[in-house]
Amino acid sequence: MLTMNRVTRGSSRVGAILASLFLVAMLLPGAVLAASPTVTINQAAGQADPTGTSPINFTVVFGESVSGFATGDVTLSASTAGGTLVGTVTGSGTTYNVAVTGMTTAGTVIATVPAGVAVNAGALSNVASTSTDNTVTWTPVASSITLTTSAPTGAGGLPTITWGGGIILTTQFGTNGGNKTFKLQATRDNVTWFDIGPLLTTNASGRNQFTFRPSTNYFYRAVFAGTPDLAAGTSASVRTVVRQIAILRPTNRGAVRSISRNTSISFFTVVRPARPELTPAKVTFSLYRLSGSTWVLSTQRTVTAAADGRAATTFKFSTTGQWYVRSMANPTPYNANSVMSTIERYSVN
Repeated sequence: MLTMNRVTRGSSRVGAILASLFLVAMLLPGAVLAASPTVTINQAAGQADPTGTSPINFTVVFGESVSGFATGDVTLSASTAGGTLVGTVTGSGTTYNVAVTGMTTAGTVIATVPAGVAVNAGALSNVASTSTDNTVTWTPVASSITLTTSAPTGAGGLPTITWGGGIILTTQFGTNGGNKTFKLQATRDNVTWFDIGPLLTTNASGRNQFTFRPSTNYFYRAVFAGTPDLAAGTSASVRTVVRQIAILRPTNRGAVRSISRNTSISFFTVVRPARPELTPAKVTFSLYRLSGSTWVLSTQRTVTAAADGRAATTFKFSTTGQWYVRSMANPTPYNANSVMSTIERYSVN
């Protein structure tokens, strides 16, 4: 029992001595306890806010020189800007830059430095960051996209070509439009759109030209999905009308063919386009007779073309005189009417 009391008294004395030494050390001039490095993160000097230019830069300043601070150590999860945000860290010692990229939709970019991502010379890790302004509003540049067609203006005031011809669709992007990937779409009814051709890319000036050979009337538009430096956008639609062609046969190749009275001739007209999904064309055949110095309509018939685009009728030349035949494909829901065919002349004896 006596031995235990001695040990207890000895331990108490050692503890008291250590406590006294600690108090003395604290009272000595210049005495400092080791502390974890502090850190601040704020918008970099000159960083625009709001901005539509990537990257967004932040400046990180530690209270003392640290090591181990690297890309991936900055927290961006509080940001509301869309996309996969990445903060690339450069610098050393006490001061670092964080360049944030990957924004695709508008919102805020908020950067913080969590505790424990860097250490000082004494192997003490940093505390969590503080800030006075660690938020930047991301507002990507609004896209400006213009689409035009090379088709000439037709009689109805609309860009018009004849079936079999091609057009050049020119897409021009505005600011930040260089080297942007987009797609062209078309529709017959201005409701259901579909892609035409592959994905396209503008040149350094934001321009692209695409050659297309349409079979029917279409509306066209350019559709851009958006990039970090340019918001998504769609051009205004542009229309190109496609006239049918109607080829009348038989042909006299510009000559006047002599025939006998009461001769019957079967005429046919081939119409293009003729596609399974399109409404069949209707062809109007017109027979004219020369009366005095005036050509007078004698007979007119409208015939629905078959699936192959062929429509046919027969005229009987029952009286003597000068006659001609011509035909035209009428408008359909998806194509304009053809022009009138060439005149096929007959002299009836």
